Amino acid sequence: MNLALFDFDGTITTRDTYNKFVFSSTKFVRLVIGVFLLFPVIILHKARLLSAPKIRPLISRVAFMGVSEKQLDASAELFVSGYLPSVIRSDMLQKIAEHKENGDHVVIVSASISPYLKIWCRNHEIDLICSELEVRNGRFTGAYLNGDCSNEKKV
Repeated sequence: MNLALFDFDGTITTRDTYNKFVFSSTKFVRLVIGVFLLFPVIILHKARLLSAPKIRPLISRVAFMGVSEKQLDASAELFVSGYLPSVIRSDMLQKIAEHKENGDHVVIVSASISPYLKIWCRNHEIDLICSELEVRNGRFTGAYLNGDCSNEKKV
């Protein structure tokens, strides 16, 4: 058996999905407060002085801390069924299908977060390694279980 590893954003999709998911699943008031709190960090990121692996966990904490697992999972289901089909590359779905037909073990390895990726991967019968959000007592803490799945951690 061979191992076929795929990135998600920009490989399987035509664009980033993390930011779109954050904006589509976070309540407006929380977004406004988050932009206010994270404004200096966002400016540093836009100036290329702070990397995405440093900023994503901060954004995830502000966006998802205290949100019920049930609520975010419902948002993720809508995101997977409503938005993702518009950015999924059909040629990559074909490549994944070919690997599966050959008996290869297909795994998505992504810095994006678990709520929507786990649903998409489950729907396509693909394994997943990603930035997994922590849940305690049915609520997201906003923290990543094993850190941001990028750079050295992704490898």
